[in-house]
Amino acid sequence: MKSLLLKAALLAACSYAGITAGATGTTHECSRIVEDAARLACYDQAFGKAAPEPAAAPVSAPAPTPTPTPATVAVAAAAATPASAPAKPAVAPTEDFGFKPAEVERKKEVVEVKPEEPNSISARVTAVETRQDKFIATLDNGQVWSQIELDTRVRLAAGDTVTLRRAIFGSYLLIGPQGVATRVKRRE
Repeated sequence: MKSLLLKAALLAACSYAGITAGATGTTHECSRIVEDAARLACYDQAFGKAAPEPAAAPVSAPAPTPTPTPATVAVAAAAATPASAPAKPAVAPTEDFGFKPAEVERKKEVVEVKPEEPNSISARVTAVETRQDKFIATLDNGQVWSQIELDTRVRLAAGDTVTLRRAIFGSYLLIGPQGVATRVKRRE
């Protein structure tokens, strides 16, 4: 429905422009300006779109302004835009790529600061229990870890120092005193 209304409005605008240009047999003087910014400024001036006023402008009686000609508009636009610096379009940050605007705004509203978690910890084993050829180790920091893969090369005893580190896909490895790693899961 929106596209149908848009097409109808565009067709009406084009036919109106064609009638007015065709009736007079002339084109608007702004169409002869080559520089894009100057041409846009000329059309804005000719058809009543006012340029934005500075926020800190003092309020006073408006002074009469002369109607700019295309040549003066082109000169003013060329002075405002340096030729050596091409205009760069505004680019959205890449971390928001793929999010809808509402999701980006929601993400900006909820800022949660999480402390950075370590990639590994070392602890001393206080107790070891074996179930179905897999161990359950209790550490001196109160954590309890169970072995989730059968690897008999890792043998633990109370008093051993082990290292737990992050692995891929959110899994964890326990590296025993023999230097051999096995996958584990935290129970408590």
